[in-house]
Formats: sequence, structure tokens, C-alpha cells
Amino acid sequence: MSTNPRPRPASSTSPDDEFILFIVGCVVLVIVLGSAGAFWAAGVSWLVEHHVLVSASAHPIVRIPGGSAAGLDGPRVAILVGALVALLAWGVSEARRVIARRSTIE
Repeated sequence: MSTNPRPRPASSTSPDDEFILFIVGCVVLVIVLGSAGAFWAAGVSWLVEHHVLVSASAHPIVRIPGGSAAGLDGPRVAILVGALVALLAWGVSEARRVIARRSTIE
């Protein structure tokens, strides 16, 4: 006979298990953040090679941080601004559609 009025289910975790998961999560986070710089540098060089970004010798208007002075020139800035405006317009349109649907349901 058990003295515990509410036995714990077999699938529940103990505080020790949660602490170990927390430590493992912290270690994984440090590893990911530590390698992010290498991935960023490789990504920027790939973007320059594929002419998405311009190199430092082309004197970009907007420079990418950590990108060895690579960045965006005038036409690429205009494309980026246009894409951001289109994304903002789509988001506002979706928000209005959801609000209109909720108001007709209630």
C-alpha cells in the first residue's frame, strides 16, 4: 500500500531530468551561436558570388554587418524596399481579412 495519495504517472519528469534538459539546451545554444559567425561569413560570400550583394569594390550604399564591406547598391536597395512594401501590404490585407471574418462570425 502506498502512502502517497497521488502516485506520479510513469511519463512525468523529475526536477533532475528538467535540469539536465536545461543544461543540454544551453550547450546547444552556445554551439549554435558560436558557429553562426562562420555561417554568416559563408552566406555573405555566397550572396556576393551570385550577385545578390555587391562587393566592397562596387561601393555599396548599404553595407551588411560582418560582410567585409559587401552590401546593396541603388537598384538592390530599391528591390528590397519594394519587397518590404509588398510584404507589409500583404500583411495588412491578411489582417483586415481575418478581422472581417471574425466580425461576421460573432
